[in-house]
Amino acid sequence: MKKFNLKNFVSASLVALSLCPAIASFNSAAPVYAAGNFISDTDNNGAINIDENQISVICLDSHPTTTLLDSKINNGVISSIGDITNFPALQMEKVTINVQGNNINETVKDKLQDVKFSLTSTTDGISKTKDYSPIVIKRSNTSYDLVYNDVKILGSSVTFSTSKLPDIDGLNCDIEVETIDDSDFKYISVITPNGEDLYIRIKNNQNVSLNNIKKWAKRICMYANSLSQMTGVKLGTLYMNFNDPKACPYSSNSTVNGYCTKLGFVGISNSSTQTVLERMKLDKNEIVWVILHEVGHSYGIQSESSKFWYNFVPIYNKDHSNYQDDDFFTNLRGLTAIQNCDNLRNTDIYINNNGTARTAKYNKILSAIQVSPPSSEYIYYTFAKKVSNIAYIMWESNVYGWEKLETYFAAQTDYNYESDENRAAARAINDFLGTSYPVNDNNMTYARMTNNLRKLYKLTSGNGAFNQKGFKHFLSSCFGKSFIRELYAYIDARS
Repeated sequence: MKKFNLKNFVSASLVALSLCPAIASFNSAAPVYAAGNFISDTDNNGAINIDENQISVICLDSHPTTTLLDSKINNGVISSIGDITNFPALQMEKVTINVQGNNINETVKDKLQDVKFSLTSTTDGISKTKDYSPIVIKRSNTSYDLVYNDVKILGSSVTFSTSKLPDIDGLNCDIEVETIDDSDFKYISVITPNGEDLYIRIKNNQNVSLNNIKKWAKRICMYANSLSQMTGVKLGTLYMNFNDPKACPYSSNSTVNGYCTKLGFVGISNSSTQTVLERMKLDKNEIVWVILHEVGHSYGIQSESSKFWYNFVPIYNKDHSNYQDDDFFTNLRGLTAIQNCDNLRNTDIYINNNGTARTAKYNKILSAIQVSPPSSEYIYYTFAKKVSNIAYIMWESNVYGWEKLETYFAAQTDYNYESDENRAAARAINDFLGTSYPVNDNNMTYARMTNNLRKLYKLTSGNGAFNQKGFKHFLSSCFGKSFIRELYAYIDARS
C-alpha cells in the first residue's frame, strides 16, 4: 500500500518554514507509536477496534502569500527549475505568467489563449498532472499576463511547464504565484502506523479549538479506516479539500497516490464546510452527513477489479465517469462502517436537510430523516432506507443484521452477476412485476441490480440459499412491489 510519507511531509514543512515565513507550525513533531496493533479484531460480531493513541495529527497554519518562481524558457516552453516544495498540498493558487516581447500583435495575443499551464504534483514518487487554461490580460503592446485561476497543489512537491508559446521576438517572462485563499487555512496531516492516512485543508476558524480539530480529525480517520477494512479498498492517503470552489460536495480521482483510479480526493463546498465547522465547534461526538457520504464514495468505487463494483453497481456510464452510480450504496456503506468499529458505534450522525436538522445513531438515522430528499436522490435514499431497515429489524431480533451488511459490502463471496442463479433471480423479478426486463448478462444495469437483491436475500432471509418463491416473498415484504417497480423503471430509463 502506498502511504503518504511522514518523513517527507515533515521535511517539506520545514522547507516551507524557511522559504515561506507566513507558514507557522502548530505541532510538527514526528509521532511515536505505541506497541501493539493499530487495528484489532475484537471478535465482537466481526467488529474492529482502533488504537486511537496511534493516530497522530499534525497541523500547519498558512496565510495568503505571493511568491516569484524561478523558471526557464526553452524553444518557447516555460518550465520550472527543480522541484518546488514551499506550498502545502491542497493549497489553491493563482498563477500569473507575465509574457514580455517586442510588439506583441493581435494574432499573437489570440494564440496566447491556447497556452496551457501544466502542474505536476508528486508524493512518494507518484505523480499527477493537471492542465489549466489562461485568462489573457493586455498590459501594453509588449506585455501580456496569462492568469491561471484555481490551480490546486496536489502533492508535497510540484513542477510546471507550459505548452509552446507563439513566436515572440525577445521573449521573456516572470511568474508570480499568489495564494488565493480569502482567509487563513489549516493543513492537517493525520498519520497512522499502517492504515489509511488523511490530508486535510480546512478554513482556520478561530472559534474552533485546536483540540476539537484534532478529535474530529481522528474520528474521520477511524471512519476511513473502518471503511477500508470492510471494503478492502486501500487509498494510502485520502485528501479532503474543504471550502472547495465547486458548488456541491464531490468525490473524484484528482489525487496523488498509487491508486488514481479510485476516489482518493474529496471536495467539500463552502456551505457544507460551514456546517462541519459549526458542529466541530460544539465538540460533539458525531460525523456530519456530507462527510459520511463523500468519504463513503471514496471507499466504494475503484476500477473494475473491485468485486463489489464489478458485480453490484449498475453502470450507466461505461467509462465510470458518473459516480452517481454508487449513490445507491454510499450512505448505507458508511453507516455499516460505523457499526463495524467499536470506537464509532456511539458516534451520532448529523444531517441538516433543507433546514431541518436531525441527529441519530447509525442504525436509526435514515428513519430519522423525515424531510423528503431531492427528487434526484429519492431512489438512492429509499433503497438505502429499506436495506438498513432489514438490518435494523434483524438487529432488534438479536440477529446480526448490520454484520450481514459488512459481508455484503466486502463482497467476500462469489456473487457473480453472470451466474445462472442470478439469471433465475432476474426471471423471478419479471414474474413478480409482470415485466420482461432482460435477463442476459450483457445488460449490466439490470443484472447488477438484480445481483444486489439476490445477495441481500441470501444474506438476510435465505439462510445462504436461493429459491424463487422465497426471493419473491423477500422482495414483497422488505421492499414492496411498488418500489421494486420504481427501481427497475429508473434503471430502464438509464440503460
